[in-house]
Amino acid sequence: MESRAKVAGHPIHPMLIVLPLGLLTSALAFDVIHRITDDVRYGETAFRLAMVGLVGGALAWITGLVDYLSIPSFTRAKKIGAIHGVANSVVLTLFVIATVVRGTEEDHLADGLVLSLEIVAILLAAYAGWLGGELVERLGIGVDRSSRDLDAKASLETTMKLGDEEEIDRPRGIRADELAASERHERVGSVESHSKAAGHATHPMLVTFPLGLLMAAAVFDIAWLITDDDRWAHAAFHALAAAVITGVVAMVPGFIDYRHVPADTRARSVGRLHAIGNVVLVAMLALSWLARRGNDDHRPTAVALALSLGAALLSAATGWLGGELHQRLGVGIDPGAFADAPSSLTTRAIDLRDAADVDAADRTTR
Repeated sequence: MESRAKVAGHPIHPMLIVLPLGLLTSALAFDVIHRITDDVRYGETAFRLAMVGLVGGALAWITGLVDYLSIPSFTRAKKIGAIHGVANSVVLTLFVIATVVRGTEEDHLADGLVLSLEIVAILLAAYAGWLGGELVERLGIGVDRSSRDLDAKASLETTMKLGDEEEIDRPRGIRADELAASERHERVGSVESHSKAAGHATHPMLVTFPLGLLMAAAVFDIAWLITDDDRWAHAAFHALAAAVITGVVAMVPGFIDYRHVPADTRARSVGRLHAIGNVVLVAMLALSWLARRGNDDHRPTAVALALSLGAALLSAATGWLGGELHQRLGVGIDPGAFADAPSSLTTRAIDLRDAADVDAADRTTR
C-alpha cells in the first residue's frame, strides 16, 4: 500500500523517523558516556541531540498519522500501526519530560530521573521501531505497487497527483471500499534482505544513526555560526564522531544486501550509486571531524563547515536512492508482503497461499 504523504516520490515518514530514532538513542548513549567520563560536554551534547530529535519526532508523528489513516481497516497492519503510533507517542512524551527536567539543571546534565526516563523510552522505541519495520517490510505499508519490478522507473518520473492515481488504480465500476478491501491482500515482490535481526533487515535499522547524527551536526554547526557558543561546536564534534562510527557499521549489512541484488537490474545500478555516495559521505564527515580535532574547543574551520554542510546535502541524494531501493524497487522487503501477513518472528517466509486464503474468506463474507 503506497504512502499518502510523499515528497520526491517517497514516503515522508521514513525520512523523518531517522531523527527521533537516531538522535534520542544517541542522546542516551552520550548521557551514559558523561556518567562514565564525568565530562560535562557529553551531557551537553546529549541535551542538544534530544532537542533536535524531539522536533523531528513531532514531524514524523504527523506524517505517520496520515499514512496510518489510509491503511485498510480490520487488517493486521491497522492493528500494528495503532500500537506503533501509541508507543512512539509515549516515547516522545517521556523524552519531553526528561528534556524539560534537565533544562532546569546547570549544564543541562542528566540526573538519575532523567536517565531512567530515557532508558525506558529507548526500550519502548526499540519495540516501536520493530513494529515500524513490520509495517514496511512484512506488511508492505508505504511500499510502491511498482516494487514487483526491480527495473521499475524512477519514482520521480511517474509521480502523480493523488486524485489521478486513484482514478488510474480504480477500474470503472469498482467502489472505493472494494478497492480498499483488495489492497488488504495486494502482494508486493521484492529482494529479501540477507542481513536480518529479529526478522527485519539490519541496514535500515542501523542507517538511522549516521543519518540522524550528520543532520544534527549540520544543525549544531549552523547554531554555532549564529550564536558563537562553543557548546554547539562541541556538540557538532561529538555528533560527527558518532556519525562516522555508526556509518561504517551500517555499511556492512548494506553491502551484504547489495551483493544479493540481481545483476543487470535498475536496482543494482541504484544500489551501486547509493553505496558509492555513502562511502563519500562518511569520508566527508571523517575529514570534517579531523579538521576541527586540534582546534580550541573543537571550533570548526571553514573547510570543516563546508564538509559538514556538504555531507548533509549529499545525504539527501543518498537517502533518496535508499528510499528508491526500499520503497520503489522492493530491496529488503519480504517477498509477498501484504497487509494481513503473519508476524516475521513466527514465520520466516510468507506463504503466498495465506493472502489467497484471506482473500477468499473476504469474498465469502461479502
